[in-house]
Amino acid sequence: MKWVFFNFLCYLCMNLMSFAQTPTRGIIKTGTTIFNYSSANPKVDPSQTENDMLVFDPALLYRRGADLTNGIVRTVVSSSTPSTIVTSCPLTNVNSGICIKMYKYNSSAIDGKGKFLYGGFVTTSSTSYTINPWKLPNSEVPYWFSPYLSTDIKELVKRATGNRTEGEFKVIVEVSIKNSNFIAFKIPGLGAFDSSLIFLTPGSYPKPNNFVSIGCHRGYWEGVRDPENSYSAIKKAIDNLYGMIELDMQTTSDNKVIVFHDMGLNKRTDLTGSVQSKSLAQLQGKLLKNRFDEIIDQPATAPPSIQSLDIILSFIKNNSTTIPIPWINLDRAANDATTFKLVYPIINGQQLVSRSIFKGRYPISHTDIITAFNQMNITNPETMKAIYFTPVLFDGLNETSTAYTEQDVQKYKDYIDGWINSGLADGFELTFKAYPFGTVEYGAGNANQVWILRKWAILGNKNFVEYVQSFGYPVGIFTSVPEVCAIPDFNSTTGARVTTNLVSGFVKENSTTFVPRVTDIGDFDFRGDWDFYVPAGVNYVLTDRPDALKVYLQAAGKYKPF
Repeated sequence: MKWVFFNFLCYLCMNLMSFAQTPTRGIIKTGTTIFNYSSANPKVDPSQTENDMLVFDPALLYRRGADLTNGIVRTVVSSSTPSTIVTSCPLTNVNSGICIKMYKYNSSAIDGKGKFLYGGFVTTSSTSYTINPWKLPNSEVPYWFSPYLSTDIKELVKRATGNRTEGEFKVIVEVSIKNSNFIAFKIPGLGAFDSSLIFLTPGSYPKPNNFVSIGCHRGYWEGVRDPENSYSAIKKAIDNLYGMIELDMQTTSDNKVIVFHDMGLNKRTDLTGSVQSKSLAQLQGKLLKNRFDEIIDQPATAPPSIQSLDIILSFIKNNSTTIPIPWINLDRAANDATTFKLVYPIINGQQLVSRSIFKGRYPISHTDIITAFNQMNITNPETMKAIYFTPVLFDGLNETSTAYTEQDVQKYKDYIDGWINSGLADGFELTFKAYPFGTVEYGAGNANQVWILRKWAILGNKNFVEYVQSFGYPVGIFTSVPEVCAIPDFNSTTGARVTTNLVSGFVKENSTTFVPRVTDIGDFDFRGDWDFYVPAGVNYVLTDRPDALKVYLQAAGKYKPF
């Protein structure tokens, strides 16, 4: 008997340890702005169907020993009591909190919402399912015969369904969140759910599905007066309602962070030398060139110029017209521990952790980031997991050989697995651009010849996109455009113009024929061909041509806003 009990204890301990090491998925994190989310609702989001909706089973309420526990698991920034309790979420009157409501689905209603079934709010932290109910008069909900509490779900369901217990039906659950981490929720008759696996409305992080969202690469800089990474490019991305803006991080000689892409200054400014050879004072406010090599000095009040990350973040917050504000995709923010330790305090100080995506390129690992946290005296796992990390992998891992091997695949698999098991990753960007050394002719039937899209036994007969998505993580990609790739290249350090990498070019955008770029190592670059990577199953695209890509995706029935 002792050995049986001992074995049971060992089993229990091992499972508890396994649970503790399981990645925390599904936390929705917000700042001081009120964020609103909804479960699947095809009347609001045409990309969803009734099959995607939550299903409520009233019979579960009336079984012997029925579990009527309900509420929200969450952390909030500060505890506070709302001054007024009303039918809508009372978050305008509190510093932080979460409100939840459930409606019976009505396919005839414009917004899909039928009778009110459940509701409540929380303004304090809790690791258990708890909630404060509303006590609403029947004038607010006409089918109520008396002011029942909003958590008297058995009575409310009877009233909403004609005083009888009918079969299963579809429901819509809505939440509003302010200054809180929304972890999970539980409603009797519905079940307990991980928050981010349910709420997929615009503003949420991308999900692995059959749709594609668009981010503006270095802002919206198609226009003559809109240089990349500039005020005007960012403002146009905001004004055109694109839900993600990618910005490039660079560090100066005095360890300040600016928003600028190139290592060298020649290409986008009238300056010479490298960014890291200059101080912030030497770079701040220097005018930027547009894509036609023209210095732009208008408007006079705020001409496109080099700015610190802190100033750009304030500009985004002050000019955003949407709630929530667009995602800020921070390229190179986590390329190395040193840069991450400079960028994170700026993002945190601006209260934008919940809207920022930290990207780092292979081989930066989760252990490097954890070390950086420790060096900043941040040891709380929930603080670490509150950051959206997106590791970036390139298909140029092996550029010195004519073939990729299982050993190369194992390197990437180990890298991906490490991030997933750490619980720190929220998605991955995969750059699959080339046929190795141009040995395979381009064609739709040859897609598996692309290394990162090839199915590998070591991945369970999946390609890398399928492998990442099998864990519930989205896949993003940066896509080049023909005329951008075909212009002469620049030395990444000095900024000097060079042409050695330009082996073969593209035909122009308005041509009916796509000709891939040939890189200096002999690979064909297909990232400008939408017919190539969209069918591969990517979930979001960073592009210099957002309007054209949007038209393409809408025509294919694949567009979904962030």
